[in-house]
Amino acid sequence: RAEGVASEAVRDAYRAYARRFGGGGAVFGGALLLFAAAQASLVATDCWLARWSSLPAPQQEDVALNLGVLAALAALAALLVGVQAAAWPLLCLRASANMHAEAVRAVLRAPMAYHTATPSGRLVARFSKDVDALDASLPSMLAQAFTCAAALLASLATIVASAPLVAPAVAVAALALIRIVASYRPTAGEAKRLVSVLHGPIVSLLLEGLGGREYLRAYCQQHAAADEAVALLEASARAQTFNIALQRWLALRLEALGAAILLCVSLLCVGARGRVPLGLSGLSLTYSMTLTNLAKYLVNYATRADAQFASFDRVQALTAVKSEASAADGDGAAGGGGKAAPPREWPTRGEVVVDA
Repeated sequence: RAEGVASEAVRDAYRAYARRFGGGGAVFGGALLLFAAAQASLVATDCWLARWSSLPAPQQEDVALNLGVLAALAALAALLVGVQAAAWPLLCLRASANMHAEAVRAVLRAPMAYHTATPSGRLVARFSKDVDALDASLPSMLAQAFTCAAALLASLATIVASAPLVAPAVAVAALALIRIVASYRPTAGEAKRLVSVLHGPIVSLLLEGLGGREYLRAYCQQHAAADEAVALLEASARAQTFNIALQRWLALRLEALGAAILLCVSLLCVGARGRVPLGLSGLSLTYSMTLTNLAKYLVNYATRADAQFASFDRVQALTAVKSEASAADGDGAAGGGGKAAPPREWPTRGEVVVDA
């Protein structure tokens, strides 16, 4: 697949999903701000603790003030994190419920030609597996990805605020991270799809072999079946190996970026010894050591969320099914032709004409 086309399709899916929250995407934007506020409150608590440890001894002994502010920040962080954790699943469920209602309405009003051409098993899969992905899997993956993204941005902001001279190194590392992720995500999605595609024939062959083992023995085809199974297993193993190698490729580059930022922060903290409070230096070093893991989790959950958006695309396709004319006024939801509804006494008579 063309990388640009795939990336644009993912962005379109994200925009369409955001509009499902209501307000033309404003509700989705508010939810993102809630993620950012929760992480900012956690960082503010750490910053106040670092400031407290850097105060002179007489000011540190003012426990009532320092501990009171710390408790207030901790309470605010707990409140924001709790509101974010409670609001996000409810918003996602509302978006999924609205989308499910639209899909059901469109399918029930679809022409008979659509139901004739569409297997019933496909519709059952859309309204069971795909809707379940929208209800459970996609919200959890997005929540983890947004949390990691907010924590990563908060960590970078804290590092820059604690050691402003490290800002150029952080900017270069951020640009490198963006380029690495842009190269990794499309390839990782295709690699996961390849693993899934190559795993299916193995299960099918195993079931067919167990069901027809008498015929395999009767026609002496055991070796042919075994050779085919080995070939399928080798293809699946190659896909799994490629997927693991791709993950190690990402981890190596993220570790290198994290080590580079940690080295820069360490050198600046040592060089600014005596001029920068020790608490802020320790805070910047602590956050520098968490950047690599946050970036790993962010890329991992974002890639898994991209894979879950396939279910969103399939359910959204059902909402675009052209419907027949409305029984009330003849206006179809997607262009029913605008014909007038038949009268109540229709049909008034019956007639069968057979052409010779």
